[in-house]
Order: sequence, then structure tokens, then C-alpha cells
Amino acid sequence: MPWSKGRIVAALMLEAELPREAAEEVASAVERRVFASGKKIVTTGLIRELVASELFERGWVSALTASRVVGLARVDVRRVLHGGALHP
Repeated sequence: MPWSKGRIVAALMLEAELPREAAEEVASAVERRVFASGKKIVTTGLIRELVASELFERGWVSALTASRVVGLARVDVRRVLHGGALHP
């Protein structure tokens, strides 16, 4: 997908329940860091880590906790997708 600072703003408002002004501050800081890196392609994971870093630096721990991603190990995903139980 093409770059969109607006998607970061929207995610921060929805997931971390930040007010628009705060979400735009964080998204702008992330955008500056991404553009300064010179990378042509960035992953969602990298963007989430940059957002987490910005939230942490601002002391917004509650927003950081609210926007945390819950994940599963690949082996567990495979097991569930093949009809197995999550914990055998």
C-alpha cells in the first residue's frame, strides 16, 4: 500500500484512544523517521514499533498498552489452521 500518515492517525485514535491532535503528533514523528531512513518499503511491524517508541518517549504508557498487538507463534497458527487445539 502507498504511504498514508492518515492510517496511522486513525489507528491511534481507534486503538490507543488518543485525541486527534496527539495522534497527528505521533504520526508526524513516525513519518519523519520513516522518510529520514530513506527506505522505500516499510513493514507494518516496523511502523508499529516506531509508533510504540514515540508513545513511550512521550510517556503515554496507557496508549502504548492499549495499542499493543497480540500475537501467536507460527507453530500455534499452523496448528489452529489445521483444526488442532491451540494447546495440545
